[in-house]
Amino acid sequence: MNVLIISANSLPMSPVGAAYIAGSALEAGHRVAVFDCLPDQGDDSRFIACLKQCKPDVVGLSIPLVTCSIPGNPLQNSVVFTDIRPMLKRLVTIVKQQTDALVVAGGGGFNYFPSDWLFCLDIDFGLVGECESSFPAFLDACIHEKALRRIPGIVIRSGENVYTRPWQEMKTLDAIPMPAYQLFDSAFYNRLNVPWGMVTKRGCSFGCTYCSSCFANGKEYRIKSYDRILAEILNIKAHTGAADINFCDTSFNCPITHAKTLCRTLADAQTDVQWRSGTFKPLGISREFCSMLKTSGCTFTGLSIETASARLLANMNRGYRKDDIRSALESLAASGIAHGISLILGGPGETMASIRETFDLVASYPDITAVWVNIGVFGLKRHMQMLPPESTTTRKQTRLFQDAFYISPELDRDELEDFIETLGEHKNFLVQINKPWPGYTS
Repeated sequence: MNVLIISANSLPMSPVGAAYIAGSALEAGHRVAVFDCLPDQGDDSRFIACLKQCKPDVVGLSIPLVTCSIPGNPLQNSVVFTDIRPMLKRLVTIVKQQTDALVVAGGGGFNYFPSDWLFCLDIDFGLVGECESSFPAFLDACIHEKALRRIPGIVIRSGENVYTRPWQEMKTLDAIPMPAYQLFDSAFYNRLNVPWGMVTKRGCSFGCTYCSSCFANGKEYRIKSYDRILAEILNIKAHTGAADINFCDTSFNCPITHAKTLCRTLADAQTDVQWRSGTFKPLGISREFCSMLKTSGCTFTGLSIETASARLLANMNRGYRKDDIRSALESLAASGIAHGISLILGGPGETMASIRETFDLVASYPDITAVWVNIGVFGLKRHMQMLPPESTTTRKQTRLFQDAFYISPELDRDELEDFIETLGEHKNFLVQINKPWPGYTS
């Protein structure tokens, strides 16, 4: 079967999800091509040429993020994400005009609003959860005309109804095929100095109130064998010509025993790679652990702090304390490893006092390389489309991406906007300002 994977990415990061799915289809014996939206954004002629060359029977849309544009963003160093819906609608329309291919969507961004995506893009099929196993099963069902409804994680649109079936965890992550980075333009990503993504584990036991990781990857940790991790690193180096790896695991250093074993494995194997991860939690980050990070080739750690308020940490169910944040930042500063932090402002119960508490802590650590500030909490569980067990439900009249960014109504709008302006004075701050939900009316 001819398969085309569209990597629907508009941000400078490696197409890790699309690469794993493409690798799964390749290992299942299909002819696979990719269309990468990052280097080819807006070039419909190249997409049409890709379709004519590939002649796909199935087109897989890999949607990594849910992003939106914020017009009139006031800060010089603020971040404006692009709404990818118009691009994907256009690509789907071209697929329908040029081919008879079935279109199926999946990915981290799709997992948040699967039903809305199907209606938004006017397609009939999606896959939630871990698609490295379900996507080959979908292709097999298409070939042999089997019942698509039996595929774990399938979402099917029929008129105004949506059928869903629960997804199944992959018990052995070593069974995941190698990411097919050989199908992508490695020179393009290497010119951007974008590290190549891979995962060493899946699962997250924290259950933060705004995150879909438990829903998308399960609560129990499943870890690749260290031989497989090393083999995957060497495979990426061979296909990309680069030795810069980004570990995309949720909460990289949890459990800490895995992170330490991985550090020792990398150091002993002398793989000559540099690596980073932007998903550290401030737990278990001691000076000893930082020494292990440095010895293993770690060049950057992104620490997900989100807030320094004990009350807000509890509200978000983050699983650590303010003292843990201080300990982590002190250890990283002593190590000399470049490190940044992420903050989320506006969660339930947020006040200007709790925001100032957070920034007082940040100001006391001048070694922080970069500060990523999100204004508004995306994906509070009340906003997500949590799919029920196997069932058929009538479409709910929701608006994809609308009303999804929560900002605490306890924050005065004028005072918050004045504070946001002061963030623009910091060169090492990146600020993402999100459209607030209608409940934020103060």
